[in-house]
Amino acid sequence: MAPAYKPQLKYVARFGPGGKLPDKKTDPNEWNATWNRFLEWKYDSKQSTGIKPKLDMFTPLFENYSNPSTRQSFLAQLSDNSNALLKMQVTLTGLMEDKLEGFALKWLSLGSEHRLKHILSALVDLCDTLDFEGLRPYCPESTNAFLERDSGQGLLDLITTFFVSFQSNSQPRARKDKPTLLFHPQYDAVMGFNQPCPAGRDPAVWGMIRDDFQCWRADFLCRMVIYIFGKANSLEMPQVQVYKLGMGRKENREYLSHLPDSPDSTGGYKKRLTKHMGAMQKEAAWVCTTCSLSEVNIPQGTSILFCAACLALERRVPYCNRACQTHDWKFGIPPHKTICGKAISVPSPNPVTPLRTFSQATSFPRNNSYAIPPPDKGFIRSEALEIQIMGLQLAPVGGPVVEGTDAGYVFINGLKTSLVSLSQDTWGPGYFKVFRNHAFRNGDHRAVAAM
Repeated sequence: MAPAYKPQLKYVARFGPGGKLPDKKTDPNEWNATWNRFLEWKYDSKQSTGIKPKLDMFTPLFENYSNPSTRQSFLAQLSDNSNALLKMQVTLTGLMEDKLEGFALKWLSLGSEHRLKHILSALVDLCDTLDFEGLRPYCPESTNAFLERDSGQGLLDLITTFFVSFQSNSQPRARKDKPTLLFHPQYDAVMGFNQPCPAGRDPAVWGMIRDDFQCWRADFLCRMVIYIFGKANSLEMPQVQVYKLGMGRKENREYLSHLPDSPDSTGGYKKRLTKHMGAMQKEAAWVCTTCSLSEVNIPQGTSILFCAACLALERRVPYCNRACQTHDWKFGIPPHKTICGKAISVPSPNPVTPLRTFSQATSFPRNNSYAIPPPDKGFIRSEALEIQIMGLQLAPVGGPVVEGTDAGYVFINGLKTSLVSLSQDTWGPGYFKVFRNHAFRNGDHRAVAAM
């Protein structure tokens, strides 16, 4: 399971000019300088000494292992991540096998300015590929100070760490079953990996969680090395191939097929999700329904207004002032007076006829998460909801929808010239479908909020 990326970039931005992270394309030097300041601050040996992070952020991972319905999927995901990294390191070895000695001599003979240009260019390209920039906060080895250490020897040491695991001058190459992981004392201290297993938890699972996070670190650093080597040797990187690891595995198919239709029956997931949603709402800003003015920009002494009748249904319709509320009441799309205090899904005077529907009643079991379930007895879907369902059943650009598969996942080729094997979280999409299907069945606003 990949670390949470986006929140980290917010902290990186604090070290940029004006509290913003510069654009890597238009201002690459300042972008990289901001990253260097952040990483050197975060992993300063004096600062990380004595840090005792809260380990409750790993609670969902422990629970995924403890829950019989998710254990096999969790273990399969860990195995997929490890195997993907192993393949990456084999690729690195094959790319450099006959060139390492010559590359080392040329690299050390370059001036510092030229080496840093190669490093910067490689980091910009790597971090511009998908979400790899989100992994850099976990990699203190990606700073100029580390890579340029001892006049360029830092990069060579990093290459050697991955490289010698697969071959030796005195011995034939040995078959590897596990990838090489990099351990960093300050990283372990910041993450809490230097602490014993939390009380009441399985030490074996704690070790697997640590190794999985180390896999993501090593994945970024291994790619960085390949990019730098390729830039310095004017090599064209292999074409991107993005594919979803693990979803085809028997364990994951079985896991997704047994997810319940109710968000209340997902092994404690709803409770954690509600907690995270509450935290996000504290940081979020309401936006006026009529004029889109954010609450952070409304005059001092005033506050966002909410429609009281809709609030009773736990549906928040915000306005920045009474004038906007009156305008939405009369001229909104639809006029708010037509839906105020009412359930969203109401009979449409001209119900839409879907172009086609999944044959869920005959071809799919009720608990198949790919099927769109029929509405519960007494629930009439609105025209807007029928249109959304119809859109989910249309063929995506580039290929047809196959019944029993998910139109939300497609194969992508040729985004950038780089080497990518992307492993995405298998549980997030699964839980999303639980809430989606529940909402499609009966319009439960809790399920919509969870989505």
